[in-house]
Amino acid sequence: MATAVAMNSVIHTPLSAGNVGVNCFATVGCGNALSVGDPASVTLEEPVPSRLHTINMTLTVQPGLTDEAMVEAIQIATEGRVRALYEAGIQSSLSTLTATGTGTDCIAVVSLGGERERYYGKHTQLGELIGRAAYFAVRNGLAQASNKNGAAPQSKFHDR
Repeated sequence: MATAVAMNSVIHTPLSAGNVGVNCFATVGCGNALSVGDPASVTLEEPVPSRLHTINMTLTVQPGLTDEAMVEAIQIATEGRVRALYEAGIQSSLSTLTATGTGTDCIAVVSLGGERERYYGKHTQLGELIGRAAYFAVRNGLAQASNKNGAAPQSKFHDR
């Protein structure tokens, strides 16, 4: 994962309940915010612009997950990122659409412990924690970036 965000700006969001726990570590920059489906801005023949920002998340999850469950974890973390961008009103840098991420986002899931959960989703406690951790990390990263550059983004929704 590469990022233009300073490593001293990493957002750490730990959440746990009972025997399940999630830690989300995120760097949040939106200099190249895009909406899914925006027109391509570079080709393989063109150099990538030097001023790229990104939203990178690494989540540690316990109990561990099977490969199939990790795919679900990435989907839920992605939804958390999209929710935070939507609530903050972040616009695509290429269109008039609301951003759903940047052109260079990455998500990694680290599965901890010997036990491997085969399934979970947004209806389960582990799925809830993954979504909330990703959402809070991106929301807080956007607020931190806005505080450095001006006013913090206003959320029009509540946490619960």
